[in-house]
Amino acid sequence: MTPDQTRSREEQDERRIEWKNVARWAGGFVRHRWTSTGHEIRLGVRNVLDRDEPAVGDVPVVVSMTSYGKRLRRTCYLALESIARGSVRPQRLILWVDEPDVLADPPAVLRRLQARGVEILPCQNFGPHKKYYPYVESVEHHEIPILTADDDVVYPYRWLEEIWATHTAHPDDVVAMRAHRIRLQGTVLLPYLTWHPVRSTLGSHRHFATGVSGVLHPPAMLNALKESGRAFEQRCPRQDDIWLHWHSLRTGTLVRQVHNRPRDFREISRPWQTGLFQDNGFGGANDKQINALYTAEDIDTLAADVPR
Repeated sequence: MTPDQTRSREEQDERRIEWKNVARWAGGFVRHRWTSTGHEIRLGVRNVLDRDEPAVGDVPVVVSMTSYGKRLRRTCYLALESIARGSVRPQRLILWVDEPDVLADPPAVLRRLQARGVEILPCQNFGPHKKYYPYVESVEHHEIPILTADDDVVYPYRWLEEIWATHTAHPDDVVAMRAHRIRLQGTVLLPYLTWHPVRSTLGSHRHFATGVSGVLHPPAMLNALKESGRAFEQRCPRQDDIWLHWHSLRTGTLVRQVHNRPRDFREISRPWQTGLFQDNGFGGANDKQINALYTAEDIDTLAADVPR
């Protein structure tokens, strides 16, 4: 086989992997969307009726979320409510908001959650970094972890319990419900859409946590993020997962998936859906950002990694 034929074969293999991953994502989206409505109804009823049930508890972790626009006003309370009804509850459950009118007069569904212990706090608009950075910046020295959550997901009953159990066993690691395995060809990073789902509970620098299903970051990494300050605004403004993984790599922090298969949870119905996946995934923005941020030394670290 000639070099040109070999290269063509490799390109075909990469495209096949890309489309396989796209199909997996699309199938999961449809499957979870049609089953979500009943859960949303139950959470809505809980929001109205369970006014004396606390939303926070005694697990020493901060669950941090942000929202905006219609999602903030109409649906993000469902994600918060799903966390508040969990088998265990966090010490703090924070919703970061950069919209003055909502801060001044939250919707009734959010006011009811506030009365049960959810904190609705003001912040600047840091884009996707708004989910975690306002908390990072607000603490002088971090001693407990943060667990980020998305505003468009119904989290299962044992979500925090399972993540916390893994953190307790591996307190220095980033812990995720969902991660990709970074693929390399020699010292070249292969395209993001060719990365495989992680099929292991081992820790690895080549495990790339994706935020939608929940990611816990340990205190040492939070202190490193605080030291970096707002450098993400210039260096990585639109890809928080990349910025966070790069910090885990630079601090020697392993990324560990809770189960040996990634977990995808039910999405909250919203006909006006917008998001970053099309731009960052299909459009190749992730690859451009990764290539701009990761150095040759970073790639050498990834290439030498042995899961443990």
